[in-house]
Amino acid sequence: MNRPVKTLIMALILLTGIAASVGFGLHRAGTLNPDTVMKISGSRVVTEEYKMLMERQKPDVYAYYQTLHQVEPGDLRWGQAYEGEVPADMLMELTQEKLLQNRFVFYRAKQQGILKDDSFDAFVHVWETEKEKRQTGVEDSSIVYGPVDIEMYEYYDYYLEELKGNIKESLWNANRPTDQQLEQYMLEHKENYIKPKRVEAIRLYVETREEGQAREALKKCYEILSAGGSVEEALQHGEGLVMLEEIRMDEESYHHDSKVYPMLREQAMKLQTGSCTSVTENAGTCDIAVVTKTEDSGYYTLDEVYPAVKHEWVEMLYQEVYRQWIETSEIEVNRDLQRQILEESL
Repeated sequence: MNRPVKTLIMALILLTGIAASVGFGLHRAGTLNPDTVMKISGSRVVTEEYKMLMERQKPDVYAYYQTLHQVEPGDLRWGQAYEGEVPADMLMELTQEKLLQNRFVFYRAKQQGILKDDSFDAFVHVWETEKEKRQTGVEDSSIVYGPVDIEMYEYYDYYLEELKGNIKESLWNANRPTDQQLEQYMLEHKENYIKPKRVEAIRLYVETREEGQAREALKKCYEILSAGGSVEEALQHGEGLVMLEEIRMDEESYHHDSKVYPMLREQAMKLQTGSCTSVTENAGTCDIAVVTKTEDSGYYTLDEVYPAVKHEWVEMLYQEVYRQWIETSEIEVNRDLQRQILEESL
């Protein structure tokens, strides 16, 4: 199973678990307006918002059943149980959990004074105003960032991310930890901050389509380098055919223009500074690497990964505030309307 799909599946399992423990333990609807699917501490979730988010969850459900149950999207039966799991139920659970997450963003933004009105109607007004602004910009030959006719769901995602970023920054400013606290956090989660062994090298290469003379020139370079000669000396015998570049590699990956040289990397990672690999043939090239610097594996310092540690710390704060909000919110759910919207969408 490839990593992105596996990550998606784990996320879906987690979300359905959350929805099962939180979503379906919510209060049933008392008296809600006909178009109100949920009410969360007085904030209404209307049919339009619910429908939009339900459609956005379908690809994840398709991918889940295709990967775990080998059911192609066109063959999926929404009401059928697959080893005890019903796609329609999962879709409702994921939609409900997504709504709770999004409504929390709107709620928190209003509490912090970022928004005056956290309703979906207020968002729609902002979206329509933005579309009109972009259209006017085009007509006035002004610079317009993003698509002119932006779809509601696209702007909804963008709008939420902007609000969430402001909320997280406020949480950070109000609960800013000391460096000692962050270092302790890194120590407690040190498996996330392992610094892999790194190698810097100079790569000498010719393209494999260059037969005869070019390959012979590279072999001469190798003979000089393996005998202790310098890169400059080797290039003098490269007859103008051997090219070079600086490269960096680590234990997990090799990064340079999205190209991968596994044989070169495997040899270079085992060498000391000043040593060179043998001639290897990779995707379209013949190569030699001369190691110029090595860094042993270890753990990152706070200075090296401060933005990443800050991100994790803020995310921890955010999730805790979200959990508290869920536990203390009065939530009503109109199950009949949820089912009606589900049936209409399938």
